[in-house]
Amino acid sequence: MRAQVDPQVCTLSGYCSATSPDLFVLGEAHAEVRRDPIDDEHREAALEAEAVCPTAAIRLIDL
Repeated sequence: MRAQVDPQVCTLSGYCSATSPDLFVLGEAHAEVRRDPIDDEHREAALEAEAVCPTAAIRLIDL
């Protein structure tokens, strides 16, 4: 699985990095993905981060 953050939609709310700090970190302009690809161990955390994003800026892609 891969994660993408849409920089034009992300508002730096921080929900993704608070929920899944191993996967997401807040950058200067938008959240950034820390693991690429996301392994099976972190799959549930990625799904949770996608679900809590208030602007739906996170997109998960199955490989």
